[in-house]
Amino acid sequence: MLDFLRTLYWKRKLLLRLILIEEDHPDEVNEYVLKPESIFQFAAILTTLLVVILITIFGLTPLGPFLFDKEDEVLRNRAVQLQQNVMALNDSLLLRDQQLSIIKNVMITNQDTVFETDYIGSEISQPPQQRFQQEIQQQGNSDLDFSTPTLDANNIIGSRLLDNSVSFPAPWPVDGTLTRTFEPENQHFGIDIASSEGALISSIADGIVMTSVWTMNYGYVLQIQHAGGYTSVYKHCSLPLKKEGDTVLRGDIIGIIGESGLISSGPHVHIELWRNGIALDPELFLISNS
Repeated sequence: MLDFLRTLYWKRKLLLRLILIEEDHPDEVNEYVLKPESIFQFAAILTTLLVVILITIFGLTPLGPFLFDKEDEVLRNRAVQLQQNVMALNDSLLLRDQQLSIIKNVMITNQDTVFETDYIGSEISQPPQQRFQQEIQQQGNSDLDFSTPTLDANNIIGSRLLDNSVSFPAPWPVDGTLTRTFEPENQHFGIDIASSEGALISSIADGIVMTSVWTMNYGYVLQIQHAGGYTSVYKHCSLPLKKEGDTVLRGDIIGIIGESGLISSGPHVHIELWRNGIALDPELFLISNS
C-alpha cells in the first residue's frame, strides 16, 4: 500500500489510467482515468475541514473542557479574585453600617457608659489600656498618664467638649517619617507616618472616640470626633488604648503603632482628617514633632 501511495505521489502531475480486475471475474475490467494531484488536494482539504470542525467543537463549546477535563486558568483566577473582592466589599459595608450605628448612638442618644472606670475580673479581662499601663509601669515608665477623664452625672450633662474650637496646626500623632502623602485620586485619603513598632499614638485634638474596631485590611482603627465637624481616623494600630465613647484630650495616648492589617507594608500609622464628610490633607494641619 505504501509503494502504491509513493508511486501516486511521484506521478501526481500525470494522468494515470487505473484498471481494476476482479479475481473471480477476470473478464470484467473497470478502467478509471485520474490525476493523483487532485486526490492529494482533496485529501488535504478534507483534513483541514476536519481539524477546523474539531477545534470549533472543543474550543468554542463546553464539550471541550468536558471531554478533556481541563479548566481555563485565566478565567478561574479571575473568578477567584472576583469572589475575594465581593467578600471584602461585603465586610467593608458591614463595618460601615456598624460605624454609622455607633456614631448615631453616641451623638444622638448621648450614651455615657463609655466613662466607666471600674473593671471586675482577672488580668485577662482587663481592658487593653490598663494592661498596657501596667506593663509600662513595670518597666519603670510610670510618668505616662493613660487615664480617661472621669465625669460625674452633672459634669457629663454640662460637658461642652465638642463645642470648643479645634486648634491647628497640631503635632503629628507619632514621631516618625512621612512615607506617603495625601492622594485622593488614588483613594488614599490620608498620610502615612512610619515609626518603630510599639511607638505610642496620640490624639491630635480634643474629642470623643466614635469607633475602636478591628478590620481585616487596616488592623485596629480608631475614629475620633472633634469640634467644628472635624473627624480624625487612625489606622494600622496594633493595640487600641481607648474604646468607643472615651473622651480624649489633645496629646492623649490612644493606641500603639504596629504592622496590622493585610495592606500594611511596615510599622506605621495612617491618619486621615475629615470635616463634614470631606477629606482634608492632614499634612496642611499637622506639623512634625521633630
